[in-house]
Amino acid sequence: MAVFFEFSKNYLFLNNTLLAKEYIERALQKEPKNTWMLKHLVSIYERDSNYQEAIKVQEKIVAIHPKERVSLVRIYFLNNKFKEALSLLNVLEVEGAITTELKLIREGLKKSKQPEFKEIKLTDVDGLKLQFKKDKSYKILEEILQKSEKNADTLLKYSNEGIALFPAQPFIYLQNGKALNQLKSFHKALLFLKNGLDFVIDKKMEAVFYAEIAKAYNGLGNKVEEKKYLQKATNLKS
Repeated sequence: MAVFFEFSKNYLFLNNTLLAKEYIERALQKEPKNTWMLKHLVSIYERDSNYQEAIKVQEKIVAIHPKERVSLVRIYFLNNKFKEALSLLNVLEVEGAITTELKLIREGLKKSKQPEFKEIKLTDVDGLKLQFKKDKSYKILEEILQKSEKNADTLLKYSNEGIALFPAQPFIYLQNGKALNQLKSFHKALLFLKNGLDFVIDKKMEAVFYAEIAKAYNGLGNKVEEKKYLQKATNLKS
């Protein structure tokens, strides 16, 4: 069981959710009520944005440990199940188990007349940042980096953190290089971009890396290397 669990964690770390799910399900066959493994399965479903299945697993966790209902509220939000979220928040308030933050969310939900909850949008950068503080999901980090491409400081901060958490994900290195190029730290940009190339297996992404490396060389005034990497990018695109 422990071996299957470790395999699953490693595959999730590598963003291979298919094998991660396969191994954690093998482990759960031996201990179906193991809370840690069930939480891990929730993380896998969240990585795939399969919030409907994540809710089902989180409900199993809640049945074992009622204190885990706060996480269920969060997943309800992710799946746009605002009525369910409000209902559960009401229960938490009656039981005196609701935090100040959750009270504000509850009041916002009660006042909202729109089908979507306007006070908290988990697709906005600020909402995504709050989510990332809680579960450190690669999927959420990826969205933050995609939405922050024009904000070099935010891009650099979260890509630096991302490299520490997910050192085998090339997209993070690419975004880190973009941030450093924007900040005119061209030598550092080259270092991280070339490190990230080691993890690239997709030709389209490789071409994007070469184009970004060319920008760094342009910033350094090295026209020879700039031309060389632009040609590499062109060759992959053709």
